[in-house]
Amino acid sequence: MFSADGRLWNRVPPREIFLPRGPAGDFDSGSIFLGSDPIVVADEIRFYYGGFDADHENFFPSTNLAIGVATVPLDRLFGLVHSRADAPGMVLTHPVVFNGSRLSVNADAQGQISVAVVNWEGTELSGYGFEDGTVIRGDSLRNNVSWGGRGLPQRTVEPLRLKFRLEGKAALYAVTVL
Repeated sequence: MFSADGRLWNRVPPREIFLPRGPAGDFDSGSIFLGSDPIVVADEIRFYYGGFDADHENFFPSTNLAIGVATVPLDRLFGLVHSRADAPGMVLTHPVVFNGSRLSVNADAQGQISVAVVNWEGTELSGYGFEDGTVIRGDSLRNNVSWGGRGLPQRTVEPLRLKFRLEGKAALYAVTVL
């Protein structure tokens, strides 16, 4: 599930199981219960959980129970990928007022990702087009993006949008304005 405000939650198809039960005989092969909120430690998100080798209807007399931990790289629970390898995919953000000057992108770009700053109508700002910016390649939680050595435009009259072009095998996970 995801939420933009922490109050309204949406499910993401195809609703894959995030934390599957363990194989037969393992402490978590029957039931799993999350024990706390996720905890961020360095560059990963940790999920502590309790596991039993019995299902929900047969907890007792189970003696095979323990606490486990599952981890995910920071901000990588879900990502955006495009569906066609033969053409680039595009992602356009809602209008944003930048409260910072630097853009950091969490991505796994086995192809490449380019970023443009566009106005409300989608027209690239001069000097902030796809061809002007840093091209993201490889896997990194913090890809710093700039355009000709410049950060994000400042003190604009209108909100702006970011447009991402994903090429090849590329996944976009998170965008942070610093």
